[in-house]
Amino acid sequence: MKKLILLPCLMAIPLLFITCRKETSGGKQDLNSVQSEMVAKAGDWLNARLSATSQQRNARIGQLKNSLDFSRLRVEELNKGERFMIIPVDKTFEVGYNQDKSPVTNLLLIVDKTGRVRKGEIVQYIADDPSAGRSVPAGTFHALFNSKPVTANGRFVFLSLFDRHLYEVGYKDGALNAFTVMQPKDKPGAASREGELCIDWYLITTIYYTDGTHETSEEYVGTTSYGSCQPGEKCDQLDGGTGGAPEVVSAQKDWTVAHNTYGLWFVVSNEQFNGVKVPGELGVGHFTGMTHLSSTIVATGSAYIWQQLGATTSFNATIATSIVSGKVSYQGMGDVYIPPAPYQWVFPTVFP
Repeated sequence: MKKLILLPCLMAIPLLFITCRKETSGGKQDLNSVQSEMVAKAGDWLNARLSATSQQRNARIGQLKNSLDFSRLRVEELNKGERFMIIPVDKTFEVGYNQDKSPVTNLLLIVDKTGRVRKGEIVQYIADDPSAGRSVPAGTFHALFNSKPVTANGRFVFLSLFDRHLYEVGYKDGALNAFTVMQPKDKPGAASREGELCIDWYLITTIYYTDGTHETSEEYVGTTSYGSCQPGEKCDQLDGGTGGAPEVVSAQKDWTVAHNTYGLWFVVSNEQFNGVKVPGELGVGHFTGMTHLSSTIVATGSAYIWQQLGATTSFNATIATSIVSGKVSYQGMGDVYIPPAPYQWVFPTVFP
């Protein structure tokens, strides 16, 4: 039986919680100021999504605004000066996916280093264990987008504000174990109204295993008719269309290859990714390249020596994989051999 990838949790996850500063008499005022600033940013971003012509679009945004629980807002570090703003969404907000699975729903906003909200999505968390609680564990989004072990076992379903399925990622025992996108397939000769195109939709899920192999399955989820936007339908027009110029992107990611049980050392690998963000494309874009840059040991003393014995990378449009092996030596006391260890990324978590 194949076993899912297990990666140890080694590094502390940087979090920025909205908390009072007890060393100042104005701590409560500081808290209120920061929270008010975040609430204002979220409100401004949502207001900018309003339309002068679409009442349906505006009603959707209004419903979301009324469903946000700002009292539980929190902030986590993304990277390169950017932050996540995580705002719980209550059950009054209508989402067409997974309602029978009691998901934990949040509005996830990315705030860039200038303080501007540059992106926002609805994220459902469906825990493997239904008794896991009604919140996403602190630090989860930072870990998910920074190649760190994710402590929450379950699925994260990313949706547009207007209920378009973007992608899903599944995690088990700290590591990615599934990636899902919704794939359209034309339905030849079928039309529900004259001049419209009917499209069948399938969830395409790839399951990943510890040996670097994977398998794919598909599940039919329904048919959509396009041609005009009727009330209640999930039309592309509600999202403002899928246009926009492709953006060439690159990033580097670190991941932990292996670690000492007592915390005396751990081995970190560094990878370079290249890709293109394409609005409307499945998975939000695609990889164009991947390069293994280096691996190194972080240890409590200089007597620990790491020797990399092998490193390979591979990628397709949405998934990239690195496999590293080597050995750790310590002052002639024997070698610890690290067998080939795979780590896998999906495009939207490398380029959020």
